[in-house]
Amino acid sequence: MTLSVSSVSVDQTLNKNRSRIKARLPGIDWNPSPTTMRTSVIMLPRHMKQAVAPAGGPGVAIFGGGPVPWPQFTQSMPYTPLVTKGGSPAHYISARFIEVGDTRVPVSEGALATGGVMLSTRLPYALLRPDVYRPLVDAFTKALAAQPANGAPVARAVKPVAPFGVCYDTKTLGNNLGGYSVPNVQLALDGGSDTWTMTGKNSMVDVKPGTACVAFVEMKGVEAGDGRAPAVILGGAQMEDFVLDFDMEKKRLGFSRLPHFTGCGGL
Repeated sequence: MTLSVSSVSVDQTLNKNRSRIKARLPGIDWNPSPTTMRTSVIMLPRHMKQAVAPAGGPGVAIFGGGPVPWPQFTQSMPYTPLVTKGGSPAHYISARFIEVGDTRVPVSEGALATGGVMLSTRLPYALLRPDVYRPLVDAFTKALAAQPANGAPVARAVKPVAPFGVCYDTKTLGNNLGGYSVPNVQLALDGGSDTWTMTGKNSMVDVKPGTACVAFVEMKGVEAGDGRAPAVILGGAQMEDFVLDFDMEKKRLGFSRLPHFTGCGGL
């Protein structure tokens, strides 16, 4: 499933992660062809619930709206509108702002509204337009550097591993139930006061023994502020252990994080 990434020039380095993409949702293959992606949008069911498990785990997709095996976690899930633009078959969600920890990311006014936010399980990690990527990564590194004042370890940056721009020595990152002990990244969506909160398991990825990278990648071939490209594409890592309710009839997206002791792999 994808909500179209046909308007984006995907970094070719991500194409090398074919096995990781397929591992996130068995049975879904990676094909960056715009035609293939556009078709997948047109064929999107009118109502589908989905849970994305960590890489290597089985995902869950329920077509037709139910029944669902996790009603205690989805009965009161928040919803945000699904919107279309310029007659495109793609659907977007709108974000009001991004926060890292308790600090709002200083993106330019209207940056998130220009292009919108998309979701794609075809991409393993998030892609951000340049005018959103740099402020977010800068805010993340500053917030992580400030954590030792609260008793957290001192995170040590290491040489980045492509396609990522910021990586750390895992021995200097603490751990908790939400993954690595790093600042939460929160995407405030239209439709209410709820935010899409990404903990360390959504914002960090292990790339090799001893190295974990910030799981946000800068879009290539796209100019800052280019409204023809999404501002943000959330990838599989950012959707891990979320239940998503794609309600095309009511044109809305529901989202709810499963508790750490459950997770999508245990459904």
